Amino acid sequence: MKKTVLILLILFVSCSVFDSKDEEAYYQFRGDDFNKLLSIELNQIIKYKNVLDEEIVFETTKASDNYIEQYTVSSMTAGLLRYFYYDTQYIELRAYPNFPIRYNLRRFPIDFEQAKEDDFNEYPSSFEGFFYFPFWNKIGNDIYIYINFDAEKTNMLVNGINFENVYTFNSGNPNPIVISETYIKNVNVIYYDLHYGIIGFDDLDGQEWRLSD
Repeated sequence: MKKTVLILLILFVSCSVFDSKDEEAYYQFRGDDFNKLLSIELNQIIKYKNVLDEEIVFETTKASDNYIEQYTVSSMTAGLLRYFYYDTQYIELRAYPNFPIRYNLRRFPIDFEQAKEDDFNEYPSSFEGFFYFPFWNKIGNDIYIYINFDAEKTNMLVNGINFENVYTFNSGNPNPIVISETYIKNVNVIYYDLHYGIIGFDDLDGQEWRLSD
């Protein structure tokens, strides 16, 4: 009888310890973060037109419907390593034949390595935003354009709509980047609205492409 009671006591203690085990940290969207998320929906068609009535048409093929994700790293020896959770809005649009725009907005730990080493405690974090544009001609290894949300914003009238929170990005490169005969990166200015993403861009041929119906 004593042996049975002892076994039950050990099982109870073991289950209690397991149930009280800490969970991984979760960096959630908060406060003003939600004002920086984009109003782009799955299957939405977004068109850009120039003064010659030429169009570039993108379709939204991916759009987050659940913000939470877990940061993972694939390891050759240990398989898939899992770390903290974080909130992110990921959106992808594609134009024919295969030119994507990708937006990534997330709440992420400032000291990434510290958060990886101890993923059970939540450390200071910040809201980050960056995007990829297939025709951007900036020189460098980093293919993403990072958004400084504290930078100056301007107003911009596009297709009869007054956008009041527009960031302007300039590549600083006056020359196109030739990838192939059919793929040339020649956009050197991008206009990004806080809520709608890219509302226009200028190329080195003097064409001004703007959001259209």
